[in-house]
Amino acid sequence: MASSSIKVVIVNWTALNTPLPLVPQGEQDADAIAAIRQLTQEVTDGTIRSDYYVAELAKILGRKTENVTSLLLGISKTNEDVRYIIKNLSRHGVTFSLVVHDRQRILAEEMLRQATGIHGHSEAPARASKGALSQDSPVFYAVMAITLSMQPEEILYVDSVEANLAAASATGLHTLCFEDYPKLRQALYRMNLI
Repeated sequence: MASSSIKVVIVNWTALNTPLPLVPQGEQDADAIAAIRQLTQEVTDGTIRSDYYVAELAKILGRKTENVTSLLLGISKTNEDVRYIIKNLSRHGVTFSLVVHDRQRILAEEMLRQATGIHGHSEAPARASKGALSQDSPVFYAVMAITLSMQPEEILYVDSVEANLAAASATGLHTLCFEDYPKLRQALYRMNLI
C-alpha cells in the first residue's frame, strides 16, 4: 500500500493533452456509441482491418480520416503512459480514474480498456463530469468525493488548469499540476504511489 492516505488518482482528460472528439449529440447518441463499441470489438478480434476501422470511426465522429488516425496515434501513446501508471498505482493499492465530458466517456473508456486490457467492469473508470457543475468550483470536487464514497484527502486530482486545481485543493483533495508524463511519474514516485 502507498504510505500516504491517497486511495485514488483522478486525472482530468484534457490535462493529458490528447484530444478526444465528442460523440455526436441527439437521438443518434445510442447508435453512435453502439457502433463505436462494435467497431472496436471487431478490430480487436481481427474481424475488420484497422484502415476500415479508422474510416468508419471518422464517419461516426464526423471527422476526416487523417484526423482520426492522428487521434488514435495520440491515444496509443497515451495508453503506454497510462498503462505504466495504472500498473504501478495498482501495485500500491491505488485506483486510477479519469474525469471526462459526458460525450467523451465512451472513447475514454475504450482508451482505458485498451491501456489496461480490462474488459467489462473496469477498475479504472472514466467518470463523466456533470454539465451543471463547473470544474473550477469546489462543489464539483465535493460531489466527486461523495460519489466515490471517499474523504477528499483520499483523492489525488491531476489537472493542467490552475483554477481547477485551486478548487480541488479548497475542497481538501491533494492536487498535482500535469505538465508531462515523465514529471507525473516522478511526482507519483516521490509520493510513494508508484
